[in-house]
Amino acid sequence: ESDEADCRSTESNNGERQPEDEAAARSLSRAVSELDRCHELEVQIHELQALKGGLERQLNARPIVYQFGPTVDDDEEACRLLEEDDNATEDTKMHERPGIHVFMIVAALWCRRRATRACVKCRKLKLARTVERLFRNFTRALLRSPLLLWMFYVHLLALWFIEFWRQAVARPVEGDNYKHLEQMVAQHTAGKTL
Repeated sequence: ESDEADCRSTESNNGERQPEDEAAARSLSRAVSELDRCHELEVQIHELQALKGGLERQLNARPIVYQFGPTVDDDEEACRLLEEDDNATEDTKMHERPGIHVFMIVAALWCRRRATRACVKCRKLKLARTVERLFRNFTRALLRSPLLLWMFYVHLLALWFIEFWRQAVARPVEGDNYKHLEQMVAQHTAGKTL
């Protein structure tokens, strides 16, 4: 009888342990799958960081000067758009009543378009391209060498200092209205003190 009771108690204990073992196995498998997912995420993070580093190196390799500078093609596109605007303003002129306001707007647009076209033509000249290339090379040299950049800044500060000093010690020109202003200030202060 005692042997049968022991077997029954062992079987009942196994029955109770079996759900506990299944729960432990499920939680263990969940932990393993979460650990695998964390490992996959870490691998993705490292890949993205490597990609970000490569993109930063590419971006830093390109000088600031060239990031947003207009090109000759952009200028040609602007001229084409201005010509389209010319056609559009000619259509609107027919519908508006002529007046000084309309005349001023049309004159301002005409001047702007002429100036834009002149700048585009000037920029296409060999001399202008050479000067622009020299300025870009100078800027690139400034960006590469910190010593040269600081010398450039000191040079600018020295020029500003000299100009301020020159303005401070310069005698006023007779045509200036400074005497009239000094008289007004003197009259105002004299009136206050009396």
